[in-house]
Amino acid sequence: MEGPSTDPVSVLLDLSFEEIEKTDIAKISLKSDIDYIDLCSEVDSAGNFAVEIGGESIQCHISFNEKKQRYKIVSDRLNELFLHKSVDGKKATTLLQRLNAAQSFRVLINHDKIVYSEGRFFEPRIQWVLEDGTKPILKHIKESPCLKSVVSEKGEAFYDITNPTEWMNKSVFGIFKNVCSNGTTSSNDPLQDAIHSIPVWICDDDTKEIADFIGIDEDNKKLVYVHAKVGKVSEGGSGYNVNALQDVGRQALASLAFAFLGQPSDTWTTERWSQEVQANKRTLKRCGRVFKNNGSMTNQEVDELLKRSVRNLSYEKELWIVGARMIDLDKVKSALEKTELDNRLRQLLMHWHAMGTACARANVSLKWFC
Repeated sequence: MEGPSTDPVSVLLDLSFEEIEKTDIAKISLKSDIDYIDLCSEVDSAGNFAVEIGGESIQCHISFNEKKQRYKIVSDRLNELFLHKSVDGKKATTLLQRLNAAQSFRVLINHDKIVYSEGRFFEPRIQWVLEDGTKPILKHIKESPCLKSVVSEKGEAFYDITNPTEWMNKSVFGIFKNVCSNGTTSSNDPLQDAIHSIPVWICDDDTKEIADFIGIDEDNKKLVYVHAKVGKVSEGGSGYNVNALQDVGRQALASLAFAFLGQPSDTWTTERWSQEVQANKRTLKRCGRVFKNNGSMTNQEVDELLKRSVRNLSYEKELWIVGARMIDLDKVKSALEKTELDNRLRQLLMHWHAMGTACARANVSLKWFC
């Protein structure tokens, strides 16, 4: 690339392995239980950076090949964290060989308008702040007070059906159950209002889920796919968690492809909606998968409604990220007022913008409740 230096100042790894899963999954076995805590890092002048995985700081190095116009990441330890299986006596491809081949990372260089992603340099057409002070990048991020006290996605550790108050206040699943059963508890909470406006809610969460929750409004022809996440943003921190958005965004965009095709899941059956919610290893007793059913339908009728709605391509579709402790909107607004944006914030906002673009192309509205 001619012009600005290609020296990287920030890198965000993408370990989703979408291309691997499509073509060559038999040749690699990944550790699915690894906790990807922080895959976004500043890069020093020598090209060194570190990502945090499973509580360990993994040292890495990135360099740019001028002739090939591609970056290369090296890290022996990063390769060691993954199991590799040889097939037919052939040497297995390493993690970083695959990562580098697909260029599965976003690189920021020392130029605030140029980004490297998906193997190319480009200038994102993103206006962070307009002349009148409005911030269009934040338009579809809704601050919801009910999420401030949330510490768990499912809340299985403190679920108590005889006294569900803590569960309903401190978990995303509990908030959905509370609003579905009791209505809104606040006159000014975007998430509660949005949940309350949908007449049918079902919990699809398990290892075969399309989304954590699916909302159906047959009268207004609307389908909502919800993905929940609890990040690790602390009061004294930066105010934004890039990797939490990357993680839940990966799940959300998978359901985007599903929504676009309009084909019901093979796992959806009348029996499924008759079951209790399975929150990881714990069954939430007396908490059925049908959270809200304004029409007093049978489970068979709920199943038929869901499948009928998904097949109807005229339905308006929305994708919700319900993310507690993922972003402090006040801190982000303040950071956007500064002359130079923090690299980590740029990574987060560009990831959010890319998700919005993907949804728009599929005619799906994307919202983030925080």
